[in-house]
Amino acid sequence: MRAGLKNRWYVSEGGFWRSGKHLVLEEGVDYPENDTWMDQYIVADEDGTVKTYRPGCMTIPSRHKLGA
Repeated sequence: MRAGLKNRWYVSEGGFWRSGKHLVLEEGVDYPENDTWMDQYIVADEDGTVKTYRPGCMTIPSRHKLGA
């Protein structure tokens, strides 16, 4: 089972990422060969400034075999 973000986007008038209006693209990327999931946020300001945030990756425990 996947964990983490689903892919979506939204426009915010201000809030967590920026105080002014901005676009947020959210993406969850699955790396099954490494039992890893990465969440990524791309934030674009009205002036065209774009910043990517990758707060970290997490291992998906449900994929690990018991006793391995």
